[in-house]
Amino acid sequence: MPTLVITPLTPAIGAEGVTLFEVMMGDPRSFPADLEGYERFLAEKGVQQLPNPPIDMPDWLEDTRT
Repeated sequence: MPTLVITPLTPAIGAEGVTLFEVMMGDPRSFPADLEGYERFLAEKGVQQLPNPPIDMPDWLEDTRT
C-alpha cells in the first residue's frame, strides 16, 4: 500500500526541503493488463496513442511500455 507523508515547512525541515529516499520492491515497469480492451477504449473515444518517448534503459531490461 502506498504511503504519503506530508511535511509542513518548519525550522526542522527548512526552506531547502528534505532528502527523500524512494524504495521500490519488485519490477517497476508498466505492463498491459488488458491490451485489447485498452485498444477498444481508445478506438471508441477516437484517441490515437502517441509513441513512447525514448528513455535510456540497460541492455538487459526490456522496454515493456505500451
